Amino acid sequence: MQKIVLSDIPSEGLELKEEGKPCSFGLEDDKFVSYYGPMRLSLMIEKIGNSVKVHGGISFDVKLICVRCLKPFSQKISPAIDIIYEPEPSEAMKEEAALAEKESDTSYYRKNGVIELEDAIREFVLLSLPIKPVCVHGCSGLCPSCGKNLNQGSCSCRSHKIDPRFSKLKDFKERKK
Repeated sequence: MQKIVLSDIPSEGLELKEEGKPCSFGLEDDKFVSYYGPMRLSLMIEKIGNSVKVHGGISFDVKLICVRCLKPFSQKISPAIDIIYEPEPSEAMKEEAALAEKESDTSYYRKNGVIELEDAIREFVLLSLPIKPVCVHGCSGLCPSCGKNLNQGSCSCRSHKIDPRFSKLKDFKERKK
């Protein structure tokens, strides 16, 4: 991942386009997410006084596992990136700056004027992954009895068994009729 040096940013801004393997962005596959194909990064970096604004996006493809039917599926993800880098605060202001950083999209660059984007990019990628990935909007999932994928048709064991804890509610419903 490229490092940005403040003195290299021209007044009209710096356009950064990069394409690489996910591992070059500090991302590795795990048992739930598999990155494939190149990751494409397109950023505009602008100086605003002592601050640096980084905005743009990244696009990548992942293989995920559906939480309903356990079928692997592919998805294209393209999160927007918007970060403001401020000069690193003095020692007296560090505690206050740490609290402010938690509440906003503000990060800090070191006194040497170098901005490292790898951690921020990795954070945006990981936060853009779905918490509960679903292969299709109306995924029916698996039968709780036999485990058949209900997206491929119904199974023979699907009966309307009533949980014994709710049997009194069924009686109540029948009395209302």
